[in-house]
This record gives sequence, structure tokens and C-alpha cells, in this order.
Amino acid sequence: MSPVRLQRMKSSDREARVFRRRQRPLPPPWRQGLDGVLMVLLGVGLLALLTWLPQRIDPLLMVSEMIADLIRGVAQLLEALLGLGSVLLLAAVLSLGLVCLCGGATRLVRAVVRVMRAPPRPQRGKRVNAARRLSERQRTVPPRRPSPARRR
Repeated sequence: MSPVRLQRMKSSDREARVFRRRQRPLPPPWRQGLDGVLMVLLGVGLLALLTWLPQRIDPLLMVSEMIADLIRGVAQLLEALLGLGSVLLLAAVLSLGLVCLCGGATRLVRAVVRVMRAPPRPQRGKRVNAARRLSERQRTVPPRRPSPARRR
């Protein structure tokens, strides 16, 4: 039997085609030229606008008004956040009060039910027959079992 020889893979075949980086083809020269001309025209137009703008609008006045508007907006935002915080605080206090009210009412009802179900106690002023008390106690308390002897 002859040994099987595995052929070594070429370096180009080692990676799958999916993982290879694809180089994008360059755009045609006419498109590159058109893109360049359009970008130059846009830059010239923006610079012309910036030179023409101070003649129509007082830039210092515009900047000061924008800063004043910004300060007013921030003040209104902080005022709104403060109002929201106070509403949330009031809601938390209200819910805490309701929880305490419900819990207290439940405990009161349980206490009243417990008092109503409790067996009547003998009054202190009257003497109760000792034999009767002993017999009642024996009925309610189970007899005590002796503990098993300890091993030493």
C-alpha cells in the first residue's frame, strides 16, 4: 500500500473568498473631476455667504440674542425639572401615607378579631374553684413526656 500524500495548499487558497478584502474600483476620471468642481463651488459659495452676512445682520447683536435665548431656555428647563421633582416627591409621600393607612387599618382589624375570638378570662374578684381550674388546665395542656436517658 502506498502512503497517501496530502498536497499542501497554496497561500492564495488558504483563506476563503468571503474573508478577502475587496478593493473598490476607482471612479471614472470624469466623475472625480465633477466632484472636485462641485466641492470648489460649494466652498466659494459658503465663503461668499460669510462675507455678505455681516452687511445684512449685526453679528454681535445676533450672538448676544442667541446667548440670552439660551440662558432663558436653560432657566426654563431647570424650573421644569424642579417642578417635576416636587411632583414626584408629593406622589411618594402620598403613596407612603396610603401604605401606612392600609397597614394600620389591617392591624386594627386583626387586633379586634383577635380580641373577639379570645376565650373569656375569669374575673379577679371572684374565686374560681381550684379543682375546676386544674381540670381545665389538664384538658388544654398535653401531658409532659419524660425525656429519654442520656447516653454517656
